[in-house]
Amino acid sequence: MKAIKSLIGLMLVFALSCALLSCSSSEVDEEEVKTAAKELIEGSFIINEIFYGNGIPTVGEEEPEGYKEADPVFLSKYGLSDIESLKNMTKKVYSTAMSDAIFRTKLSAVSDNGVIISYARYYQSSEEDGGDVGGKLMVLSGAEALFDEKNEYIYDTLTVESVKNGRVTLSVDVNVINSEEKSQKVTNNITLVYENDAWRLDTLTFIKYNNHK
Repeated sequence: MKAIKSLIGLMLVFALSCALLSCSSSEVDEEEVKTAAKELIEGSFIINEIFYGNGIPTVGEEEPEGYKEADPVFLSKYGLSDIESLKNMTKKVYSTAMSDAIFRTKLSAVSDNGVIISYARYYQSSEEDGGDVGGKLMVLSGAEALFDEKNEYIYDTLTVESVKNGRVTLSVDVNVINSEEKSQKVTNNITLVYENDAWRLDTLTFIKYNNHK
């Protein structure tokens, strides 16, 4: 009886230790996580381009500012039609928290003490707007791109660095290529979270070229 109690005690201590130390071997399948990471990173490229890069192309003549209709050919290519479909695309790749952060800054105006700092990059026009733009996805003309680099992720370098509370941090080497075709290799850390029965990225994946290296 004492032996059984001692064994149970040891099992409880081990379970508690694993909980405190977040035993990675029992929490995740590393190959499954790496596969998910690769798929999510690949899926993030177009989302990064839409929200932080050159954005969705528009139709019509170039204008210095204001909103223009989104290019229907581009929308059709990526299965987009409106703001809701853009949100759904984002939430299939990025976590709820990260998606909400993107939406707050790119689908809504940002203000400080009542002063607008930046306008929404995209908005859905209403049918009441009429004319050629009624009910269409509109794009802010002239929005500044935060990056124009090409990122080439080297997936066979994906390494699980830590696992804790449903969050996995991985490191991966990336070739960052600027507009002048200059390349530099960096190691990037990304975080995945498990929510709604699927892995999602909890960090943005685009990397800028460091001109000071």
